[in-house]
Amino acid sequence: MAEVRNYARLWPLVVAAAGVGGLAFAGWRWTHPPVVEEIDPEDVDRTPVKDPGPDEHYEAVRPHLVDEFKSYPGVAKAESPIIIRAPQGMRVPIVKVHHEAGAFLSKGDVVVSFYRPQIDDAIAKAHKEGRSDDETRFRGYLDFVDLKAPCDGVLLSLDRQEGEVPVDEGIGVFTMADKSSFRFVVQVPGDVQRASMEISTKFVVELADEKGSVKGTVVSYDPPIDTDVPVVLALEPHEGIEARLAGTVRVATGRREAGLFPKSAVIKRGEASFVRVYDPESKSIGEKSVLLGGEIGPDVVVLSGVFAGDSVVVPGKKAPQ
Repeated sequence: MAEVRNYARLWPLVVAAAGVGGLAFAGWRWTHPPVVEEIDPEDVDRTPVKDPGPDEHYEAVRPHLVDEFKSYPGVAKAESPIIIRAPQGMRVPIVKVHHEAGAFLSKGDVVVSFYRPQIDDAIAKAHKEGRSDDETRFRGYLDFVDLKAPCDGVLLSLDRQEGEVPVDEGIGVFTMADKSSFRFVVQVPGDVQRASMEISTKFVVELADEKGSVKGTVVSYDPPIDTDVPVVLALEPHEGIEARLAGTVRVATGRREAGLFPKSAVIKRGEASFVRVYDPESKSIGEKSVLLGGEIGPDVVVLSGVFAGDSVVVPGKKAPQ
């Protein structure tokens, strides 16, 4: 019995030793974590092993590059505006203004009309008094009773209103710009200008104030401002365009990777688009939501959701290679 009691007294020591050993092992594992072998996604076999179904086949998403765009603000300018004046000495009030600033004018359109009875009275009085030179001069004013646009273009400003009288040759009645004289100046980073806005490149300018859009062509560059370059576009004739009218130009700023696959693979649900895709990890077929770009022949550009190398399910049997 004495020996049994001696062994019983040793049990606490055995338990304590085991605890110390456990702590030591835990500390060693803390400082020596197990090495986990990482698997490169490229090493995963992506070849589908599941049959997609009758009258269907897989096609790999093909790599494709798409342009990235940014809209840059700018402003319309009129080069060499034309000031239209009444004849010197024709001090006759304006009785009617036919167009508002910003109107597109054809050559010969009447812009303002002067009070003709005053001119007729002056002619009759000069004739009665024998002032032939004055009579001739006053008769010349009749050609300007209706002051007309000298060319096709845009009415930039009305410099005189109804009831006003031009007092001398130096004061214009209205100002216009030839239809081919409008430019749009947009400031872009130098690298964007060099990559996407070479001379003769065509763009669409979206005008402010609900004035629509107008086509423009790069014709020159203004001096650089720091690292930016003001690009000058010549604009086509457009109704309602005017100087200092704001607008924007959408310019390609770079390229990014996208994908390409047959558009027949797309499943539409309302505004959303989906494709059926093979998952190499679970070896199953599932649906993925995709963001699509433009169409290229029988294919469609995919911007996100699936990527180059993914296998999408396409209706119909695969054409022989």
